[in-house]
Order: sequence, then structure tokens, then C-alpha cells
Amino acid sequence: MKKDNIEKLMKMQKHSLSYSSVKRISIILLVISLLLLIIVIPNVSAIGISPARTTVDFQAGLEETYHFSVLNTENEKLTLVIVASGELSDYIELSHEYDSLNAADSSKQYSFTLKLPDSLEPGQHHAEIKVVTNSPRSEERRVGKECRSRWSPDH
Repeated sequence: MKKDNIEKLMKMQKHSLSYSSVKRISIILLVISLLLLIIVIPNVSAIGISPARTTVDFQAGLEETYHFSVLNTENEKLTLVIVASGELSDYIELSHEYDSLNAADSSKQYSFTLKLPDSLEPGQHHAEIKVVTNSPRSEERRVGKECRSRWSPDH
């Protein structure tokens, strides 16, 4: 009996890790995690849009101007292309389609005018204002602002 127990104990010790081995593995995992974080951080977008969403209740013939800011979160010199897309894009007039931000610009304000038609099918209708930029350290970055128009038969 004792011999069997001793053999089992020896097998368990062969397969178990010592405290120093566990510590080494923990340090290696920490270093790998930090390296991955360093690799991923440069790919984070350098721009943002505020507010991110505007919801508009449908009113026939509505014409209203809305403002939004493009945020230069990393203070880089950026060339911007601003476009409207989605099913309501034909009803959106942008204040700028092309612009640039200097490294000193933390944000810049833009606007768009929404000119709704006299009628829309019931349901939600969407449009997006997208900002595309090329910066020296990345190929292309995109950030979008969504504009929604809601219409129901009750209106």
C-alpha cells in the first residue's frame, strides 16, 4: 500500500508546477499582454464625433440645422472627408465636405442641414454623417454620426 501511495505522490509531483514555475509563467503572460497592448494602442482612432447620434421626429417639410464636433483626440494634423450616407442622405446638406485639422486643434465644429420631404413611409429612416481621414501613421480611419428620423402614422 505504501509503495503505491509513494508512486502516486511522485507522479503528482512530476506533473505539478512549483511556485517559481508559476511565477515565471505569470511574468511571461504579463509581458505578452503588455506587448499586445502596445501593438493595439496605435490602431485606436484619432478622431471622434460628438454628439454621436441625433434623433429627429418626422415633420413634413422640416428644415433644421444641426451641429456636431469632430474631435482630434491625438492632436495630429488630419485631412478630413465628410460624407452623408443612408436612405436620408439626399435630404442632408453638409457645411463642409473637405477640411483639415491642425495638430493644435482639439476639436472643430461642423453642421448639416436636414431638409425632410413632405412625406415618408412609416418606420425609422436612417442617415449617417461619416468622417474619413488619412493620418501620417495610419491608412484610413472612419468615424460616423448617425441621424435618425422616425415617422409613425400618428403624425
